[in-house]
Amino acid sequence: LLGRDQASGKALRCSMPDEDGAPPPAEEALGSSSWQTRRDAWQSCGATSPEVLASSLGNETNANVLDFALDGLTRWIASSRATPEDVAAFAAAGGVSFVVTKGLGSSRAATSKRAAKTVEAALGAANVCVQALIQGLGADARRGSGRVPTACARLLATHFPEGEDDARQITKHLAHLFDAASAEARLAAAELVLALETRRPADAAAFLDGLGPSATKAVDRARGNAHPSQGPDEKTTTTAVPTTTTTVPTTTTAPGLSQEE
Repeated sequence: LLGRDQASGKALRCSMPDEDGAPPPAEEALGSSSWQTRRDAWQSCGATSPEVLASSLGNETNANVLDFALDGLTRWIASSRATPEDVAAFAAAGGVSFVVTKGLGSSRAATSKRAAKTVEAALGAANVCVQALIQGLGADARRGSGRVPTACARLLATHFPEGEDDARQITKHLAHLFDAASAEARLAAAELVLALETRRPADAAAFLDGLGPSATKAVDRARGNAHPSQGPDEKTTTTAVPTTTTTVPTTTTAPGLSQEE
């Protein structure tokens, strides 16, 4: 059984390719050595199991096919063919983690945007998918571009989880992001702290107490307020400019005489 037809609800079953050139079954097509075949298979990827989708995504090495895979997964998750249990199974098989590492971590902006849409769709379908983002937040951002933890921080800030344990895991991984080489990663960390303040003020206050001055400064900047203890570059200084009055002497000329006389 490969799934159900969206319109009729009838079961779909695979059949081996026949001699007249019929396309191979979805699972076989996703594992094909031909990137064109894999690309086409991802466009109707709902016709196979979540576990096969996860493993096929993990094995994909072609950047062009990866884009089709992410688009296909987003459509599948948003469709009626994918139940919350299906999405949870996809996540449990490592599928969402692959979206994070291979998609959000891509140097191609278009691929990263596609991956963000896939993750957002998965989060809306099954809460367990947030674990892949929390794991991605823990990736080492001190070396390299820091794309994965940066993207994960921003998605978590927008889709902050409700669970207390999830929040605890986030704060566990968040502090190191302020030491990232990338300024963008440090800004994303600050944005996530602001989301934590909104959802769990007590946890945020405790977390902020343990931050160093530079990290606290980054949070203040993200909040839009200058830190009161910072130097002149962080606050507005008003300098009084003295007013100088200059008296210009007035010369009076007698009637009937010119100044030249």
